[in-house]
Amino acid sequence: MTGEQRAAFEYLAVSHRFDNEGLRDQVPYWSVWYLTPRVFEKEERDRTMAARALETQKSSSASSASASSSSLAEAAAVHVDFRTEGHKREIVVAHRDPDLYRSRLWPLTCLFGMSFGALHLLSWNDVFPTTVELRLWRIAAFVSMGSMLVFMHFEKVVLRWEGMVTIVSLSSPAVYLLSRMVMMGEVFAALRAEEPAIYDTYEVSSYWVHLL
Repeated sequence: MTGEQRAAFEYLAVSHRFDNEGLRDQVPYWSVWYLTPRVFEKEERDRTMAARALETQKSSSASSASASSSSLAEAAAVHVDFRTEGHKREIVVAHRDPDLYRSRLWPLTCLFGMSFGALHLLSWNDVFPTTVELRLWRIAAFVSMGSMLVFMHFEKVVLRWEGMVTIVSLSSPAVYLLSRMVMMGEVFAALRAEEPAIYDTYEVSSYWVHLL
C-alpha cells in the first residue's frame, strides 16, 4: 500500500469511541444520561470534519496533481487529530438534539418541560400546616418552572468556565433539583397536621358517579 493509498484509507476510518466492549472504560448503553450527549458530540465532530474536508478539497482543486495528493494526506492528518483532540478536556453535562433544538417545535418542547412544575400550582389554595409552608410551596413551584426553562435554552452544557454562562447553565439544574426536594419534603411534612376530614368514610352511593 502506497503512502497516498494509506492516507486515503485512514481518512475513511470510522471512530472507535463506541467500540469498547469488554474494556475498562466501557460505557453501559442503558445510561441515557451519558450516551445521548456522546452521540450528539460525535455528530458534531463529523460535521466539522466534513466541513474541513470540503475546504481542503476546494483548495486542492486549484493546484496540480502532486499538490492534491499532499493535500489529501494533510486532510487525513487533520481527521485523525480532530477525532482525538479536546475529547478529554470537555465534560459534557447535557447536549440537546440539534435537529430538535433548532426546529420550530423547540418552544413547544420548552412548554412541556415547564408543565410538570406548573401542575404543582393546582395546590395554590390547598391547606398547609403553616403559612410559611404554603408560600414555600408556591415559590418552589415557580422556581422549578423557571429553572427548567432556563436549562432547556442551552443546547450544550459543558463543564468549562465561560463566565456567567457557565454559572447559569450549571446552576439551573441544581436549583431545579433543590425546588423538587423542597416540594417533596413538604408533602411528607404536611402529614403531621392534616385535617380530620381526610379520615372520613364517604358513601359512594350518595354521589352520581357510581351510575357511570
